[in-house]
Amino acid sequence: MNLDYKVELGMFGGELRLDDDGIFLQRGPRSQQLRWEQIYGAALLPKGKKEEQELSETAMDPRALQMLGGPEVLAKMRELQDKFQTMVVAYRDERGHREILEFPLPLEDPRFLQEITARVGSGWLGEVRDRDQAEKKLGTAPGFFKVAFVLIALLAGVVLLGAFGFFSLLGPAFNFLSIQRMLLDLQDGEYTSFAMRLLTYVVLFVFAFLIRRWWRSRTAGMRAKYSSLLRR
Repeated sequence: MNLDYKVELGMFGGELRLDDDGIFLQRGPRSQQLRWEQIYGAALLPKGKKEEQELSETAMDPRALQMLGGPEVLAKMRELQDKFQTMVVAYRDERGHREILEFPLPLEDPRFLQEITARVGSGWLGEVRDRDQAEKKLGTAPGFFKVAFVLIALLAGVVLLGAFGFFSLLGPAFNFLSIQRMLLDLQDGEYTSFAMRLLTYVVLFVFAFLIRRWWRSRTAGMRAKYSSLLRR
């Protein structure tokens, strides 16, 4: 059976065709074709008020309304909205991965729905609650290990970026305190630059010495206080 449905609506127009080979879908300049043997499941999403709110002229930004083509195009889209319901089909791509395809299904011609349900057979789920439930039942929702891998990859990327930024900021400091640069300053007779680097090392040494002394006195005071408490 060959079934074809076209919507002429400029950039929002599209075509749905069902034939013996499979499903052909075109939305604007993009097109996709699935063979029946690739499809292993399908479900129908309920018609809700979310789409009606999205296409509400009062709730839409004037610039977005103008980009759509004006109130006339919006009215045409709302008119067509009542004639379609969203179909979700699950299929396996060339590598065997499970994917999902979502497209509007015309309600005025029940042959489209009958053809899909007949082709899918036991994989037909009927009408489900929402897209999330459809993905879970069709097995296209990302699994735990895939989600964990993505999160770990994102975390690793953040850590690498943070480390790169940290060392990029410390790069000038490391370059200034380079021992090799100090030897080159002595060799080239740049005694002022050598003295500045040496003075920086002296200041850092003094700071480290003071911090170490403060820490030792503090720990000694804590030990004495703890010993006096034990003697009591």
